[in-house]
Amino acid sequence: MTTKLKSKRIALKLRQLDLAFRTGWHPSRVCLYELGMRPTQQAALKLAQALNCDIREIYPDFADLRSTAERPVG
Repeated sequence: MTTKLKSKRIALKLRQLDLAFRTGWHPSRVCLYELGMRPTQQAALKLAQALNCDIREIYPDFADLRSTAERPVG
């Protein structure tokens, strides 16, 4: 089974290493999330930001959260 996170990364033609660089994490952490480990809300938001997408695209169960780009400033 491929996770939505992995599908999105592949659609953007990114390697796990690229996503790890964008998040500041070790590639093994990205791998664990792609294998199905559930991230914290903060980590899920960071992944969405790194992939330049809405969090609901990669983690639909976080529907009550908004990506950092959607949050009001101030």
